[in-house]
Amino acid sequence: VVCDNQEITLTVPYIPGFIIKWSDTNGLVLDTGSQYTITAKRDSIIRYTQYLSPLGCLSALSKVKINARSLPSKPTYASPLTLCQNQPHSLQVSGSNIKWYSSLNDTSGTDTIPTPRVDSLFRQVFYLTQNDGFCTSVKDSIVAIVNSYGISTISDTSIYKGYGVFLTANGAQTYSWRPFIGLSDSTGDVVLAEPQSSICYVVYGKAANGCIGTDTVCVTVLDPYSVKLPNIISPNGDALNQTWRIDMLPEFEKYEVTIMDRQGAVIMKKSPYDNSFNGSDSNGKELENGVYFYYLKHTEQDIKFKGYIQVIR
Repeated sequence: VVCDNQEITLTVPYIPGFIIKWSDTNGLVLDTGSQYTITAKRDSIIRYTQYLSPLGCLSALSKVKINARSLPSKPTYASPLTLCQNQPHSLQVSGSNIKWYSSLNDTSGTDTIPTPRVDSLFRQVFYLTQNDGFCTSVKDSIVAIVNSYGISTISDTSIYKGYGVFLTANGAQTYSWRPFIGLSDSTGDVVLAEPQSSICYVVYGKAANGCIGTDTVCVTVLDPYSVKLPNIISPNGDALNQTWRIDMLPEFEKYEVTIMDRQGAVIMKKSPYDNSFNGSDSNGKELENGVYFYYLKHTEQDIKFKGYIQVIR
């Protein structure tokens, strides 16, 4: 069996002293010698051989007709093939007796289907042929492109109990949030979360390239009234309890602090408070030892605290 575009060598017996001529249908001598190499084509090719003796006598012409089989079609597959990062994928190909090659110049081939890498973003090329039992198709290639899903949401956040926070996602066309507990919507790119206890949400996003990705955001629910604020400071230079600190409160930097004496006169008022009250008034004058009163108010939410501070030097 001769296949289209296959290179073959024709051979006739060698007779010492004789010249062997190879010619076409027009009588044009193409080559001499006992072997003649030709590339087979689907259209019939006719060649003639003739012996010339040392005495100049010619033998009868011998006719050779070459008919080449058509090559099988290329295997069926999708190319370029879009893959998603970190999502395993197998190559789907239709054909018979598929062979895979490492490069365009590889001639050995293997029956083992290669597995595309999806651990990073890059372009891969896989070469293949199919065989119909007689002839092998022209080597073809599958181009595989690894894409990123690129979905992301906000960083982990905290809220006060009874309040909410907007969660946003981007990088995809459609979204799905799980679990649905405390959410205003489960499919938006912006949803309002009002959980009653700390929880982590997972958002699933499908991008335009078909890749599906996930991201997670955890919402910590805080109860500010469970925090015990200090009520004693001792600004005496010993590096202990020098200032009145409230940084154990969530979002302490969002509080306005007012310090008053027993008569209700304002000694210091600061917004936002920076943990700087050290037993002195707004002018830097040291206060006498004694009890003073504070009033804390969150600048964005309806959260307030009242209590006292004892100054002891």
